[in-house]
Amino acid sequence: MKFNKETNSIIKGSEKVGCLTCGEPTEYIEVCSESHFCSTECVDKFYEEYSKHLESMCECHEV
Repeated sequence: MKFNKETNSIIKGSEKVGCLTCGEPTEYIEVCSESHFCSTECVDKFYEEYSKHLESMCECHEV
């Protein structure tokens, strides 16, 4: 587990849960999404995919 403490708001939880991105068991929770992540790379990948999803939703609703 490797996190960039300057860019990620991470807290340690009380139980191991699968990382939202890769499934790796982790105790760490990213504060903004309230989701478990095992590394900065997985946090970044999640937000990249989330951003793409939001952009595609906006494109579908343009008039």
